[in-house]
Amino acid sequence: ELIGPAREMRAGGVAQLFLASPATTQTVVEAKDDHRPRRSIVDQFPHLAKGGWVDTRVAGAAILIRDHAVESDYMTIYDLDDGLLRFQFEVYDNLQINLQGPNFCSFEIDECVAGLNFSDLECAARCHAAVQG
Repeated sequence: ELIGPAREMRAGGVAQLFLASPATTQTVVEAKDDHRPRRSIVDQFPHLAKGGWVDTRVAGAAILIRDHAVESDYMTIYDLDDGLLRFQFEVYDNLQINLQGPNFCSFEIDECVAGLNFSDLECAARCHAAVQG
């Protein structure tokens, strides 16, 4: 119900989102649905410029979703309290996802590297396996 009717969950678990190593450019991206400029990830988390992993304070249900309507996969995080979507990234073909620890997966996104710190070892392993597919 949370992810929608034409979607299925491929893997998931409870996780925190960390970001690191921003790109040198800070571009503003146009939102697809309302054409208002939105802030880049680097603008939203200015501490990224200092290097290392930054806790974004985004945590919740991390779900790898297959959207059959558009034939794409998305890594998402939904807030456990209000059910709102807090993070979404389209998983492109041949995305490299790395297990950097027993519970920690990382992958490159548009402007930096994202890391998911799962609360459970098995969830991290299933997510890694599903993306590597």
